[in-house]
Amino acid sequence: MSDTTIEFPAGFFPILPWDTQHGRDGKTQRVHGLESIAACNFTMSGFVRPEDLVLCERLGLSAIMYPDVSSGVITRNEWTTLTGDEIDRRIKTMVDKLGTSDAILGYYLIDEPGAALFPAPPIFITIIEVPIMTKWRTQNES
Repeated sequence: MSDTTIEFPAGFFPILPWDTQHGRDGKTQRVHGLESIAACNFTMSGFVRPEDLVLCERLGLSAIMYPDVSSGVITRNEWTTLTGDEIDRRIKTMVDKLGTSDAILGYYLIDEPGAALFPAPPIFITIIEVPIMTKWRTQNES
């Protein structure tokens, strides 16, 4: 486990509606989308796709990225069968494919996992922590 302290931008309070922007299948288009989230003074949008990032940036919303199959998302069953190296590779691929926008605050990995699904949680914490912590440190040092 890292001893890195997470520091958010000054005045930032993460609050968001807990729903995917395009449904779990990626085809649904919400009637009230990112614009309404920003208009309601939420600071984040949950579970967006790379194509939503430009709008998130324009609206000043941070985002939790929601990967699709092409991004290397790991299915519920795969968490218990993949090796640490394979999990490492798949998460790095997902992070790379989802972009480098300053709006990205985190990544969706799995919904409500039980402890049995994560035999080695430090593996993915370390993988994702490095680029995110570097971004936060850089923003806070400015």
